[in-house]
Amino acid sequence: MHLYSAILIPGVPGILVSLAVFLIVVVLVCLRTPAGPFDFDPDFDKQLTAYLDIAKFVLGIASGSIVLIVSASTLRANSPGPGAAPQKLPFAYASPMAILVMTIVYGVIFMAFIALDFEAFKADNKSYSRPKYVLNQTLAFSSLSCFCLGYAWLAYAAIR
Repeated sequence: MHLYSAILIPGVPGILVSLAVFLIVVVLVCLRTPAGPFDFDPDFDKQLTAYLDIAKFVLGIASGSIVLIVSASTLRANSPGPGAAPQKLPFAYASPMAILVMTIVYGVIFMAFIALDFEAFKADNKSYSRPKYVLNQTLAFSSLSCFCLGYAWLAYAAIR
C-alpha cells in the first residue's frame, strides 16, 4: 500500500495532523523550557484539581461530539420507512473526528502522568525532571490544540 492510498483511508489525514501537532508542540515546549530545577508549588493540589477539571471538560466535549456525530449518522436512514439501512458517516468527518479522538488520547495520558508525577514528587522532591515537565506540557497543549483544530476542521467539513 502506497502512502497516497493510505492517506485516502478515512481518518488517516487527521491522525497524521494530530501527530504533527504533537511534534510541533514538543519542539516548542523544549525550546521554551529552561534547564531546571523542576518542582511543584506547595499548593499544587489546588492547581492539579483545576488542571484535571479543565482536561475533563475538554475531553467531555470532544467525546460527546464524537458520540453525537456517530449517532446522528447512524440513525439517519438512506430511505424512509421501516428497515432502512443506516447511513455511513460522511468521509469528510473522519479526519476531524480522528483529531478529536487524539484530543482524548493526549488528554487522558496527560491526566495520568501529571497525577503520577505529582505523587512521585511528594515522595521524592527530586523526581520531577525536565523530560517529565516537557512531556506533561506537550500532552496538555497537544490535547488542547487538537481539540481546537478538530472543531475547526469539523466546522469546515460541515459547511462545505
